[in-house]
Amino acid sequence: MSILSAQDLNEQTSLYVAVQGGHIDVVEYFLSFRLPTLTNQEIEQLKRRSTYNYTVSTLSEFYSTQSNSASTFSPINLDVSSNTGRTALHEAVEQQNMKLIHLLVSHGANVNLPFEDISTHDQQCFVTRSTALSCACRFGNVQLIEYLLNSLATDKEFLALNSCRHPFLIGHLLKYRALQDKEFKLNRRQFFSNVFFTFDDGFWSKIDLTKIWTNTNEEKKDDNNNTISESNYSIEPILKRRPSKRYQLLTTGFEQIRNRFTTRPLPTQTQTLTPSSCVPTTPVGIQWHHYGPLKTLDPLWFIQASIFVNKDTFTKPTDLTPSNRHLLFHCITRIDLSDNAIEILPTFILQMYSLRILNISNNQLSELPTDNQIWLCHQLIEFDVSHNALTSLPAALFQLRSLQRAYAGEIYFSNFNQTLSSN
Repeated sequence: MSILSAQDLNEQTSLYVAVQGGHIDVVEYFLSFRLPTLTNQEIEQLKRRSTYNYTVSTLSEFYSTQSNSASTFSPINLDVSSNTGRTALHEAVEQQNMKLIHLLVSHGANVNLPFEDISTHDQQCFVTRSTALSCACRFGNVQLIEYLLNSLATDKEFLALNSCRHPFLIGHLLKYRALQDKEFKLNRRQFFSNVFFTFDDGFWSKIDLTKIWTNTNEEKKDDNNNTISESNYSIEPILKRRPSKRYQLLTTGFEQIRNRFTTRPLPTQTQTLTPSSCVPTTPVGIQWHHYGPLKTLDPLWFIQASIFVNKDTFTKPTDLTPSNRHLLFHCITRIDLSDNAIEILPTFILQMYSLRILNISNNQLSELPTDNQIWLCHQLIEFDVSHNALTSLPAALFQLRSLQRAYAGEIYFSNFNQTLSSN
């Protein structure tokens, strides 16, 4: 351990200096110091013993006469900022030291406290507002992003979104705004047929599916900051769970029984799924309302959101194959993209077979696709494209079989099928 000068101790707290120096044993010592808490009855007893003043000696004598208290607390405030404006957690995040970060967060450090970074460039001073999550996005540390989001970190001011230097990092932020859509259900039988649009090879060649997964433990052996055993803290990524050998044996047995007693063959096609393929079973509802605002939409973000909701089905990169990857789009049943700055509606959204509700109001759309071959979302019930810059609606919209409600500006269209049949 390096020797800390008296000047350093006067300028910064001892805990902050220990975190700054990476002294994990010193930080553990500070956080292990506990004091017994006083109940209301014990406080009244203390008042009766010392009516006029509460001296330290009186309090120490009182503690010595009491038995072991039921609960204790730490007298150290982890959210105190140093003269640099940062807390101990901010300094640990700057070092990307996962063990220190977990140690502080598990003892109650606030993961959402902001701080200001001061930098100079060309003899000009710049002040930027940051948080622990925005720092993790600036570093591109996916493991740290996942840990902070699982520790209830938020991005209310979109500092983390604006700090992402790569588009795939935005997907890791957006996937926590995807939930199970309990209003609708997926038709699992259709997932084994050829009714779904599979997208062409050119579409998939532009998507790097490896960006979905965090690094494995073998890839982190060279990182000194992340060499921690899993028994010390719960940092195992959601999508990298280690499968149980017993569960694998049971699954293999069920698949053999199913294959043996299946009498009706599945449709023969190059993209047809087999019963052993990974198939999403949970309908996905995406709530990306007023986030950023978003200006473009990356298909990788929707894939990341679908895998996040179906994390029990897709647990490793090998679960994603050319025969089932298109299902990650077709398991999405609800999309809310309202109050953003989207100028172009991607065509892959209109090709989601299970999509029921699409809200893209209050954006900057000037036109919608007019090709009938693109509008394949025939289960779409509600479509909201109001408060955009549209001058007309495509005829393909009115040919959707299940569409019941559509909103466009101040005009409300209802029951299209009945209107078209009457005409």
